[in-house]
Amino acid sequence: MNKVSTALLAVFVALISLVLADDAGSSNVVQLTGDNFQELTQLETDNADVHIAKVDATDDVELKLRFQVNGYPTVLFVKDNKMYAYDGARTLEALSAFATGGYAEQEAKDIPTSPLVDLTDDTFDAVTRVNEPNADAWLVQFHAHWCGHCKDMMGAMLQTALTLQDHGNVHVARVDADINAKLGMRFAITGYPTLVLIRDGRVYEFDGLRDPKLMTAFALTDYATKDSRPLPHPMEGKPATKKAEVFQTLSLTISELGLETIAAVLALGGGLGYTFAVMRSPKKLPKGLKPLQAKKNE
Repeated sequence: MNKVSTALLAVFVALISLVLADDAGSSNVVQLTGDNFQELTQLETDNADVHIAKVDATDDVELKLRFQVNGYPTVLFVKDNKMYAYDGARTLEALSAFATGGYAEQEAKDIPTSPLVDLTDDTFDAVTRVNEPNADAWLVQFHAHWCGHCKDMMGAMLQTALTLQDHGNVHVARVDADINAKLGMRFAITGYPTLVLIRDGRVYEFDGLRDPKLMTAFALTDYATKDSRPLPHPMEGKPATKKAEVFQTLSLTISELGLETIAAVLALGGGLGYTFAVMRSPKKLPKGLKPLQAKKNE
């Protein structure tokens, strides 16, 4: 196949692989996902090869919705930050001709950006600025990369994010709390997925069905009918161990947590080999009882 600058042939398939110049198992065919798309397409480099990639659109819902794929196989040619849809014959000759110049006959479209912002321990506060006065609202999904329910929810998250793009003061983000443990601890995340709205220094947790309409309504108006808690402060420094994270999180947020969340934190502490007894105020203890300190289980 002839070479052109900075180009990629992206093939969206459904479960089965589309046979092009190589077998689907060949190292010459790259598997694209929502996580590696920006890196592997190398749209900003001067690499001279035409790369062939495939996307399992039944598994990677994010790219399917982002590129508005409605049928299989769908073939897109990506070059110089533009994309071109292929509608010709499914033969090697036709695809080669398209990739080496024929694409120019098609309408060039901008590559759609993801409506979801990926946040980490290091970027969360700088990007969201939720600790600043008059900050925009953020709808944040805490998930784990291994969580099946989180993957099932991704379609609803993307639809919600696309809808909220028309409301400039509400942004949508996600945090892999399994990797970014400080954020998971800071927000007392005990299960995945967890969806929260951060607005005006308060945190509101979504407890409805994972439906885009309900999630959008929650982000815009319905949050006001929910209980909220103060936005927890950033955790300073890097805890040395998981046990240290538990103690640091308790010291930062225990006064802000609800009873259910406190119980969950206690359960987590027990799983790490510690027993916790937490009281909001020693003055409220029954007569004769004293507040207990955290101690190591023997």
